[in-house]
Amino acid sequence: MNYVEFYKKYHYQGDSKKLILLNDIVTYFFYGSYIGLLMYSYVTHNNFMRILVVPAISFILVSVFRKVINRDRPFTKYDIQPILKQKKSGCSLPSRHVFSASIIAMCFMSLNIYLGIGMLVIALLTGIIRVIGGVHYVSDVVVGYLLGLIIGLLIL
Repeated sequence: MNYVEFYKKYHYQGDSKKLILLNDIVTYFFYGSYIGLLMYSYVTHNNFMRILVVPAISFILVSVFRKVINRDRPFTKYDIQPILKQKKSGCSLPSRHVFSASIIAMCFMSLNIYLGIGMLVIALLTGIIRVIGGVHYVSDVVVGYLLGLIIGLLIL
């Protein structure tokens, strides 16, 4: 199955405002949770430097990697109309949203395994949203998720 057939089969077919809202909620949830986790770990002296430094450095490295690869986004390469708005036409691989969500989940995992697992599930939801919203390929979100998991092991 080529990408256009895949997208026609799996893209979000409901009210686009709902998917956009869900994408925004999940994105802000992770960033807000991360700020809360940083404050908590600073006050409790529990893994603060690792929770701060590992995601920061890896986010920069992932951003550089994306720029070097500069993979076109699905809506640029194919004649599809994405539901989620995206300013960039390139830098698709890996998904930085999914990478960020999964590494933040791994930060939580370092303090509470159950909370970390729950957040990893929500990180998967982030990937699904990005694919059915038309701004990433499945491979973009898989690579972003796996990079977040693997680099996140440095935090544990």
